[in-house]
Amino acid sequence: MPRSLEFENSLGTSFGNLKVTLGASFSVWIIITKGVSYNPWVGIVFGVLTFVMIGRQYDAKKTLSSGRVA
Repeated sequence: MPRSLEFENSLGTSFGNLKVTLGASFSVWIIITKGVSYNPWVGIVFGVLTFVMIGRQYDAKKTLSSGRVA
């Protein structure tokens, strides 16, 4: 299993690149359909969603470590 860490790191990098690509594509789509003025709002929405997902992940880890079943 010594190569599994390398595989995990490559998956992390690949999904990071996918997130950047999808985010840029969505931003370009917003610019084309709505205009540049909507782009900051899209960034704010994605930022809020990021913090929501981080909170959910933190809560799930806390629940698992306490032994409770949600």
